[in-house]
Amino acid sequence: QIAICDENIEESEVLGEYLKQYFSQKSISFEIMTFIKSADLIYEIEDGKSFDIIHYFSSVYFMYVSSSCASVILGL
Repeated sequence: QIAICDENIEESEVLGEYLKQYFSQKSISFEIMTFIKSADLIYEIEDGKSFDIIHYFSSVYFMYVSSSCASVILGL
């Protein structure tokens, strides 16, 4: 489970394509969910969705994180 959260749609698509190619070449099953708004990612996590990798990038480095989120990794 991979979450990509980036306000730049084109960059999200490029990253998603790189990840698809990599995991397909390695024969690793995966699922990618893409979010434009950080709030949508937070809602998914609050609803119980878990991710193995979270890529988050925003030009605004402020984000509200509820107590149900264990951690948020910014800019990886």
